[in-house]
Amino acid sequence: MEQTDEQKMESYLQNITTHCRWIIKSLFYLQLPIETLMETMGWKNKHTANNQNTSVYK
Repeated sequence: MEQTDEQKMESYLQNITTHCRWIIKSLFYLQLPIETLMETMGWKNKHTANNQNTSVYK
């Protein structure tokens, strides 16, 4: 039986670090603005935030 997209995403989320999981959920599920995430995570600027974001997808 093939997994649904939702099941695939849940499986993926189980196999990444808690840190990455939190970033993904904050941005895509909770739809927090990047500025809010920057403050929470202590990132100094959008460049740093964007670098963190792209590392999630690698």
